[in-house]
Formats: sequence, structure tokens, C-alpha cells
Amino acid sequence: MDTSGFMTVGTSLERDIYEIGSHLASLARSAPHVEPASTFRDVAQPVQREYVRGATYHFERMKGIAAAFDSKLDDDELDFKP
Repeated sequence: MDTSGFMTVGTSLERDIYEIGSHLASLARSAPHVEPASTFRDVAQPVQREYVRGATYHFERMKGIAAAFDSKLDDDELDFKP
């Protein structure tokens, strides 16, 4: 057991951000009963997506997550925010 107080990582993903989002969502999807969160349709969802678009790292991961669930990122009924 490591007692140094630092987290150690046993696996690393050397991929671009889109591929990391897609890979992590694929792992989650293989677990029973895992689906993207449903949202109620309102003006907040597209506005939040546009806000996150400015944070390229998160936006690319969101696109990968949506792709792993065979969905479109602009589907306002599902929440793909990381």
C-alpha cells in the first residue's frame, strides 16, 4: 500500500480527448443500466452546450461520449456533460 499520500494511476489512455470520452463512455455503457442522464427540454441545455463549447477539452469529451451512446451531441433530451 502506498502511504505517500499521492494517487497512483495504474492505466493511462494516450488518446485525444474525443477518443478518451468515447472510450470512457463505452466502458460505462458496458455496465448494466448505464445511460446518459435525461434532461427536460428547456433553453438551458443548448445554452450550456454553447458555454462548454468554449472549453475545448470538455466539449471534445462530450462529443466522444455522445458518439459512444450512438447519439448526437445536440440532442437536448440527453445530457452528455462530463
